[in-house]
Amino acid sequence: MTIAFSKKRLFEYIGLFLIFCFIGFVVARGIWATRAEGRDRGRLDDIKDIRVALQEYFKQQGSFPAGGQVTLGKDGGGQLCAGSAQKGFLGSDESCGEGVAVFLNPIPADVDPARSYQYRVQPEGCTDACGDYELTFSLEYGAAEYKKGAYLANRAFIIPLAR
Repeated sequence: MTIAFSKKRLFEYIGLFLIFCFIGFVVARGIWATRAEGRDRGRLDDIKDIRVALQEYFKQQGSFPAGGQVTLGKDGGGQLCAGSAQKGFLGSDESCGEGVAVFLNPIPADVDPARSYQYRVQPEGCTDACGDYELTFSLEYGAAEYKKGAYLANRAFIIPLAR
């Protein structure tokens, strides 16, 4: 049995195939963008939670947590607490202890292991009465009024980092 195709019919099938491929590409791209924007909204929510916890810490302690640069949320969490023995950001293997003010537990981590939130107290090297901080993070697609790229947050604002 032989199937005969005319050239006209063959071009119609090729055209339909190309149209379906284009539609599939557009749909896949839209799904990817929606997921990336959702992850970025989650990152902005995490930064908001960290900033609120840091403000509460500052209200109680009169200073932001001292120390060098800290990668937040690595190894599945950690805590932000203030007590006589434990104070500041603790790793996931440490505990704040009983009767201690816990401001954030667990500390959120970026959903992408290749990305992270970085905390650094200001002025740099401050060990007492630290008046500000910097949180750096990046967005992969953009969300709300923030576009794709790296950002710096402190107690007053969130700004894009210069490229």
